[in-house]
Amino acid sequence: MTRTFSSFLLISFIGISLGAWSQKEAAIRWSGTITYAAEATNVPPEGLDYLPTSVVLETDGKNFRIVETGTDFERIWLINDEEAHVLFHFLGHAVELLEICPNSRPVSVENRGGMKEIAGVKGALCRRATGWAVEAETLGVAPCLWPTAWIPLQCTIEDGAAHYTLTAQTIAAVNRKDWPRKHFDIPTGYEPVDRITLSTLISSIH
Repeated sequence: MTRTFSSFLLISFIGISLGAWSQKEAAIRWSGTITYAAEATNVPPEGLDYLPTSVVLETDGKNFRIVETGTDFERIWLINDEEAHVLFHFLGHAVELLEICPNSRPVSVENRGGMKEIAGVKGALCRRATGWAVEAETLGVAPCLWPTAWIPLQCTIEDGAAHYTLTAQTIAAVNRKDWPRKHFDIPTGYEPVDRITLSTLISSIH
């Protein structure tokens, strides 16, 4: 495991902008799957080996399962309205790191920058903390740690010192009843760790 990947594990990889989560946002509950391509837009000179090349978002309208896949790794995020569980492998062990959702969400912007169609779906151009994003109100509220108010068709993610852009490639609706049972639950075999324990483990291998 390299220092760059180890450093990632100590910080949240998404920038968050503050705001209120309106009742209108809470009412929209789309269920389906979105596959994103991920392209690095800002990489430090030493390089990073933990950036995903593809991201798959799955939601039943309430819970999210996000799978990030890269060259040498896979991360799974299981997110609801209150918390996110990050599942990954560290020193050969399957571990689970808990992230608490912020009390505030990005605000919906009424005066936005027009519309853009991506992957067959139209979304509104919005300025966010990480730059311009294309957000699809019809797809419902974004996961709590993402920098958008609505599920994005395109957005920029801050992952430590790096930035990368997610762009939707395919979007498919799924009936809620068709999701496998416990699909959005934490699988067995992952050992919970806190940031202090993880930091200690990382420090011990340098």
